[in-house]
Amino acid sequence: MINAERFDNVISLCSRQVIADISNHQAILFLGIAYLYKGELDKAAICFYYLLMQYPKNTSIWNNYAECHTRMGDVERACAIYKNALSDNPISINKFGIDCII
Repeated sequence: MINAERFDNVISLCSRQVIADISNHQAILFLGIAYLYKGELDKAAICFYYLLMQYPKNTSIWNNYAECHTRMGDVERACAIYKNALSDNPISINKFGIDCII
């Protein structure tokens, strides 16, 4: 079972780090992941989108961003994002991403 309090602690810590230094991309990544697993999908998507503007070739971030859209129920958008991730690195994709292209 997911412990929401732990995610709240991660969110609090990472938020303080990002406020102190917006260029702390590691904190933004952890913040996005915590939001994703806590179910705060809009906030997670914002974090991942911001990181994609900095690292457009990072397939892990593309996968996280697509996962947000999958959980939001926007399967069409998620598939488009997975296809974009595949264009840069055909190996780094999850099962849902593969289902989008077959």
